[in-house]
Amino acid sequence: MFKSVEDQLIEIEILEISKILKHQSKKYITVTVSIELNQEAIRLWNDGTNWNIKQMKEQERFQAVFK
Repeated sequence: MFKSVEDQLIEIEILEISKILKHQSKKYITVTVSIELNQEAIRLWNDGTNWNIKQMKEQERFQAVFK
């Protein structure tokens, strides 16, 4: 589990990855995540964004952050 920027708790459930992987030495795995958005998040998602170039480049650096 981790918290988003707005401190909204996001729960991630990962099904026994060790049983899914045949070789434990793999460097990367694929995890499918389902996130249920509240009405405000849906509105923000549908309205899009107006990022400047600097913000777009910064966003490209991150795919996910887990704590």
